[in-house]
Amino acid sequence: MTRLLSRLAKKYMRARHTRGFGVHSPFAYDTLLLLRINGKTGFYADEEIEECARPDGGAQLARDAIRFHRLCASLTEGDVYVSPKAPRAVSEAVGLASSQLNAIATRRLAPTCCVGFFIRETDAPLEVAEALAADCRTVWLSGYSDEEVRRIASDGGATLTLLGNRNSILFRRPQMQPVEYTVYL
Repeated sequence: MTRLLSRLAKKYMRARHTRGFGVHSPFAYDTLLLLRINGKTGFYADEEIEECARPDGGAQLARDAIRFHRLCASLTEGDVYVSPKAPRAVSEAVGLASSQLNAIATRRLAPTCCVGFFIRETDAPLEVAEALAADCRTVWLSGYSDEEVRRIASDGGATLTLLGNRNSILFRRPQMQPVEYTVYL
């Protein structure tokens, strides 16, 4: 019974934060609104990304790629690391976000990357933490456990952690106090 109540409480907090309730950081709130997908409003490339994602992973992959596209579209320019095992829709999302962004599949080619899309099966947690501490200001984590995400955030100096069920996003912003929100991503 206690386990059930604990799971329900986690679901409530995750849903609450996803909508922006209880989020006190203006940056975190704006980011959550940017990543929220609903049927009323859409980005200019949502349909194209959905079509690209359909053969690889369906609706869930489409939502992830659309969110990553929105995150990339909020950036001005720079290199975007995309894990070699990432679905094609993720790389396509970067290309559609801005002509100023350059999607790369190896971090060694990018002395500075503004955002990275890391997948657990190819990118070790220590490598991600090092990338976050060194040059990546934002990292999208796919397939990492909550403990791994928290360790990466701690070791990499993340100040904002959006902890999701399957995906998490970490931000490194020097002027911000460390904070974590559990959300649906």
